[in-house]
Amino acid sequence: MADEQDERLRLRQAMAELPQEQQEVLVLRLEQELSLEEIGQITGVGRETVKSRLRYAMDKLRARLSE
Repeated sequence: MADEQDERLRLRQAMAELPQEQQEVLVLRLEQELSLEEIGQITGVGRETVKSRLRYAMDKLRARLSE
């Protein structure tokens, strides 16, 4: 149980280090389960920009959490 709480804390801390734009699309995708098109409409950017932000966010999270 403590390990799971530690992992959640590490994830929240890693997410807080992301640029705001990346945090926003990550939350909309993972927590709200919105499509790329829906995220683009909400954020006012194109689908490819959403994909790029998600990719960079996930890459940064993976790198940070593997430390």
